[in-house]
Amino acid sequence: MTSKTLESATQQLVHHGLNALAQSPAVVQILSDNRITSFLSVAGTGGIRFDGSQAITRWQPDPTCDALGYFFYLRDLESGFYWSLGYQPTCIVPDEFEVTLTPGTFVAKRVDQAIASSLEVCIHPTLSCDLRRITLTNNSEETRSLELTSYAEIVLQDSQADRAHPAFSKLFVETQVHDGAMLLAHRRPRGSNEKTLFASHFFTDDQKGSARIEWETSRNNFIGRARSLRSPLALNTNAPLTGTVGSVLDPVFSLRRTYVLAPGDSVQTTFCLGAASSQAELLESAASLKNLGTVDEAFLSADNTAIERLSEFELTPTQIPQLLELATRRLHGFTDYDQPNKVVSAKNESDAICNHLADHDVTEAQHDKLADYLNHLGIVAPQSPLARFNSVNAPFRPLTEADDRSKPHKLALGEYEEPLLFDNGIGGFTEDGREYVMRLRPQGDGTLQLPPMPWNNVVSNPGFGFIASETGAGYTWSGNSRLNRLTPWQNDPVCDPHSEAFYLRDEDTGEYWSLTPGPVPQVATYEVRHSWGYSSFRHSSDQLEQELLQFVPREDPVKISRVKITNLGDQPRRLSVFSYVQWDLSDGCPIGPLHTETSLDAEKNTIFACNQARAEYADHTAFAAIAGSSGDCSLTTDRSEFIGVQRTVGNPRALSHSSELNGRAGVSLDSCAAIQSTFTIEPGETVERSFLLGETGAHSEAQDLVSAYQSTETISKALSDVKSFWVDTLTAVKIETPAPAIDLMVNGWLLYQNLSCRFWGRSSSYQSGGAFGFRDQLQDCSALVHHWPELTRQQILRNAAHQFVEGDVLHWWHPPHSTGIRTAFADDLLWLPLVASEYVQATGDQSLWEEEVRYLTSEPLPAGEPEIFLTPRDSGEKGTVYEHCCRALDRGLTRGLNGLPLMGSGDWNDGMNRVGQGGTGESVWLGFFIDYILERMLPVCQQHGDKQRYERYGDYREQLRLALNDAGWDGNWYRRAYFDDGTPLGTAAADECQIDALVQAWAVMSNVAPPDRAASSIAAADQRLVDEQAGIIRLLDPPFDKMKNDPGYIKGYLPGVRENGGQYTHGVLWFIRAIAEMGQGTRACQLLEMISPVSHGNSPEVVDTYKAEPYVVAADVYGQPPHVGRAGWSWYTGSAGWMFRVAVESLLGIHLEDGTQLRIDPCISARWPECRVRYRLSDRKTVYEIHIQNPNKKERGVTSALLDGTVVELAENGALVPVQQDGLVHNVVVIL
Repeated sequence: MTSKTLESATQQLVHHGLNALAQSPAVVQILSDNRITSFLSVAGTGGIRFDGSQAITRWQPDPTCDALGYFFYLRDLESGFYWSLGYQPTCIVPDEFEVTLTPGTFVAKRVDQAIASSLEVCIHPTLSCDLRRITLTNNSEETRSLELTSYAEIVLQDSQADRAHPAFSKLFVETQVHDGAMLLAHRRPRGSNEKTLFASHFFTDDQKGSARIEWETSRNNFIGRARSLRSPLALNTNAPLTGTVGSVLDPVFSLRRTYVLAPGDSVQTTFCLGAASSQAELLESAASLKNLGTVDEAFLSADNTAIERLSEFELTPTQIPQLLELATRRLHGFTDYDQPNKVVSAKNESDAICNHLADHDVTEAQHDKLADYLNHLGIVAPQSPLARFNSVNAPFRPLTEADDRSKPHKLALGEYEEPLLFDNGIGGFTEDGREYVMRLRPQGDGTLQLPPMPWNNVVSNPGFGFIASETGAGYTWSGNSRLNRLTPWQNDPVCDPHSEAFYLRDEDTGEYWSLTPGPVPQVATYEVRHSWGYSSFRHSSDQLEQELLQFVPREDPVKISRVKITNLGDQPRRLSVFSYVQWDLSDGCPIGPLHTETSLDAEKNTIFACNQARAEYADHTAFAAIAGSSGDCSLTTDRSEFIGVQRTVGNPRALSHSSELNGRAGVSLDSCAAIQSTFTIEPGETVERSFLLGETGAHSEAQDLVSAYQSTETISKALSDVKSFWVDTLTAVKIETPAPAIDLMVNGWLLYQNLSCRFWGRSSSYQSGGAFGFRDQLQDCSALVHHWPELTRQQILRNAAHQFVEGDVLHWWHPPHSTGIRTAFADDLLWLPLVASEYVQATGDQSLWEEEVRYLTSEPLPAGEPEIFLTPRDSGEKGTVYEHCCRALDRGLTRGLNGLPLMGSGDWNDGMNRVGQGGTGESVWLGFFIDYILERMLPVCQQHGDKQRYERYGDYREQLRLALNDAGWDGNWYRRAYFDDGTPLGTAAADECQIDALVQAWAVMSNVAPPDRAASSIAAADQRLVDEQAGIIRLLDPPFDKMKNDPGYIKGYLPGVRENGGQYTHGVLWFIRAIAEMGQGTRACQLLEMISPVSHGNSPEVVDTYKAEPYVVAADVYGQPPHVGRAGWSWYTGSAGWMFRVAVESLLGIHLEDGTQLRIDPCISARWPECRVRYRLSDRKTVYEIHIQNPNKKERGVTSALLDGTVVELAENGALVPVQQDGLVHNVVVIL
């Protein structure tokens, strides 16, 4: 490098002071060695990537709040006061502040309470490591004890994949501590060709710090429930970091060391965060960086190295400002020629480009060179159908303190004392079981006592819905909960951030708070009620009774949030209620709000929004409005104006200023919809305001829908209709047993979870699918046959219409164009004949078989490929449902070397996707499953005169049963499968997955297992998989970890997580069903009661372990230390429907047959003296009150039965009670 170039490098210093923090988006510096790249905004946020797209640390650019990054906290141990070395995340305004950007470094300097800090950042030129050198100087006249803590969220995966489903991404990362001072993390590979990525975090210094080094790798432990990085638990307690490593579920890197500085003293330490493709490479680099000289040399050469890299793209240091501006735009979702917050007059994209180049004194050739460099680093321009521009100026926003409310909160006026069932100190059920009530009380530090994880409600109709947690957080969708989110889906159970919020402000005092327990609650007891079809939030404070109730009408695509305020004082009050939503209008893409165009109808107090970048929903119009005559109203769609740059929903700028909202709307905004309604409320008066959030297909339809919900009467009727619908639907079957933990779930909550979340919403706070799963929704609808058989029929037809002419099916698909994946899964297609035959058997609706439904066509699955993502086409061919079912069987009845069905790319357990990937692996479970189906379909073939299939299927079944009891048997239980190489899976001879509950259950349910083998396999599974102390039943044991054979991505899960050795509730419910099939009623009832979520929420101690909602089923419960008994993902699981079926059909023995009789064959606990069932027929009028009496303390075996006093026929498998739809109430007595 020439001396002239070197001089140029040292002169290219870009200084940013406090005023730069008001810029949106904040300027981002880029430091890279071509393998590892660090992004740092002037606010101190940012992330680290490896090899272009692999995120080492988590960062999602946000032009307004921008609160994620790799941070450092400094705490004065005498006062407890803490701040961050960058402005974020604490947002404490320093006494002095400056950020300097050079070609190869980032330097942030600040002074707080006479402590000067300097944070210097560079990338080591050869070791793929981000270096952060921190210098602390004590400028005070006293000795200071200072605690320095690092924090970074660890990803180790493609950043887009992580953003799409963070909770899933986190389950594959393991952490460890090396030599007591270095944190290591690696991602367990999910795919056979997936590269393992490793990361390290350590520091090197001059040994002036304390000998004790603390660490933390659990994000939950560091931040704390419902807290944030602005005020994390780890900085608000005197306890040391916990030292947690291993299977932490939500990984971070955090190191802590304490320094004692005399007046005038300084200390310097360098934190290193590196990445590599092997742990050996990582440790080798770390050894080099322990040498302070190596670190110093990296900083000395950083600028020269950066300039040399720029020169490779014909760029010079003088172009760094333009380079960073372009990078900042791209990272925040703007195109290269968007000009946020600037008035432009371009008529088209070409004019806009010309204007932009002229404004920035950049030629097109120069721009291309800048773009090439950024593309090389993986910073590509976002795709956009148009270059969008903002039509109004952005006023300068001065920086303020993090929270400038002037008045303290006032305590609540009263408590809520209604007695609750299974009260655990946080909540419990109302006496009728229809509401789960939480009372969130203030704690000593002023925060509310919250459950250990979000306790949510999923509220939906067939085409619209929302999720609400106990703090009021959640999101709203329309049409498709994955592809068309109106507001962002956060997927963060630790912080539970708000993308929607409601505030109340006292206009005389300026004090404000949220109507829900988040994001800025009063110090008052909040009562939260989650129920069927609605959630409500109520509290009393400051002489005001306040309630927010949220619901969606039966059919319309609108969320209604009704606010009621009652003045309990003796003085008039001037108040404002604010509604805020952050627009998404995308499939979760972070640039969705920036492609959103907003407009206002001030006369009707309505905000409209659309995003033409959406594929299927480009022509749809979203809206936010306030209903009825609402007094003084103001609106804005500018999120940066409402929240404020570098602020949060917990301290929005608009609430801190007395002015009205600014009425800003347009394009290229960080968009939101905020509405303010101001009013005076007299003593004793109640004021009601209802806010609407929804979406329709056209702008005019949105206007019409807003108009339709303007009156209080209309909204009240809609709410009444919703409540009536859910109560009427869910109480078609009602039970009363000696196990209320079962009763509460069966009497509404299971079917509510099944219908509202799983069937209609297809989303939860842990998983947002949006798609129909072929096997998933077929199983869900099978549980609805007792309540709503028409829905079961509709879903069977919908699934049949997603079968290919060859007989295979879409594993899942997204409406409206059926885009999805075609796979080699072996079981998907077979659920169609099973559920269709069960539906006809229950209802007697033989017409289903003759319904004609289309077939799909598409390119075939490529040879050797397990799946292909596609949009299929209508083949033009139709077939009856019977023919669809037979084509599924024709394709699905395969046979391998052991006479067992081929596994393909997986069977019911999706995670075992590589057992048979080579084409020869076999599934033992699938054999039992097929036999179970053929038992039901063979009579249907005979009924249709299909002799050829009847004989072929019968021969196959006969040979299959022999193979299952030959190659399928392991000696004491049944094996799970055979790998492609012939190695058995689920055998006592293996070290991992010796036994699997799934296959033992279906061996019994199919009646293939002889009685002695059935008893042996069930006993073995009971002994090996049931953990009564933890209250769980593991799916398999031991979990996969290091097995030589690769079963699939199940092995990538941490041991004990989800299917990999945890309680995968869907599967273990079949195990309980099998126990009941064997007549072991006492054990079956005991186990069902044990795994009921009610049992996991009946005391503070079990809640602290289980953590999830006590009123809905969790898909999984972890089975290995340190998380034994902790729930995984709740709500979005097929377990809800199956738990209902096991309770009603397997235990209470209620079977609807041919629509004309109830076969009642209970298998209950010998300790149950009696139980009752109220069963309503599908006419919604006729009721059968069934009283099961057990005077002889039996488990099974009906001895007599009466219908309205008349003896009814008994069969070998129960009492046969004739039923008819006559609108009357009938009494049935069944005696065991």
